[in-house]
Amino acid sequence: QVFREVADRPDVHAFWWARFQRIAEWFLAEEATRRADGWRPHKLEASAKMVLQTTHGPVALRGRADRIDRLRHDHALSVIDYKTGGMPSKQEVWQGITPQLALEALMVAGDQFDGVAAQIPSELAYWQMTGDREPGKINDFTGDDVQGLVDAAHEGVIALLNAFGQSNRPYLPVPRPALAPRYDDYAHLARYDEWAPGLLEEYS
Repeated sequence: QVFREVADRPDVHAFWWARFQRIAEWFLAEEATRRADGWRPHKLEASAKMVLQTTHGPVALRGRADRIDRLRHDHALSVIDYKTGGMPSKQEVWQGITPQLALEALMVAGDQFDGVAAQIPSELAYWQMTGDREPGKINDFTGDDVQGLVDAAHEGVIALLNAFGQSNRPYLPVPRPALAPRYDDYAHLARYDEWAPGLLEEYS
């Protein structure tokens, strides 16, 4: 039904329909395995808000989880984030470059999602679905890794807010170039490539 809207555009339909078929087959097979293991979708596109106390006052952290599953026999939780493009590596997650899942887990543990019991999730998972030769892929964190990521995310976000709450703190457009993401939604606003070279020459 969704693809019917682009059926009259052969280029779009030919490219995406084939990918969608491969994604759907992979997704259904993965879903069947999870259901057999006792997992059930609990919340979809669930929003949450958590107030963090910083040295400069309270700051509201808002987020939306693509999906939260619950295990039938012991009510353990799994937080899932869907990716149709690139998927963060485990190293990037641990380094705090992509803290989304860890922060969502922090909000779950803080009882910030309606209808979701406050607890440390037993699993955090990125589900990448591209429809390529490898239609889908899962990058997950379980056990003690989840607790470690939640603790690191909490410590990191508080340290970041405390630092940037200082009036004399510069807001660098690319604070860690070697760890910068490949795509930056705000690069066109910063115009870093236009002014940075001249600034570096002036102070060199």
